[in-house]
Amino acid sequence: MSKTNMQAADQPAKLSASSQFRDTSTSMKAKDASRKTLDAHFKIHSNKHITDQTIFLTFDDGPSATSNQLLDVLKAHQVKATFFMLGPQIKEHPAAVKRLHQEGHQLGASWYYP
Repeated sequence: MSKTNMQAADQPAKLSASSQFRDTSTSMKAKDASRKTLDAHFKIHSNKHITDQTIFLTFDDGPSATSNQLLDVLKAHQVKATFFMLGPQIKEHPAAVKRLHQEGHQLGASWYYP
């Protein structure tokens, strides 16, 4: 990386709302062998409300025994996050999953395996 592309260590990173996210949805093969776009299967969120001060927090491979502590901190600071959960962890911590949903966080399934 050249010096001109590097950011000074004492400067905070800045993301601009003007840098547009491009739609990367692709088509996927349905069971009936017809082609459908991802839009037909998933809710796509627009970036129209993203500002220079937006940060996306994501947490993977939970929930876990410490999820309630994390949720307490997020709630105290009025922060929402996205949680990608594992099937076995969902089964082990159903109360945490329910709380995540009730408090308005985004939920996603990372993987399920026995």
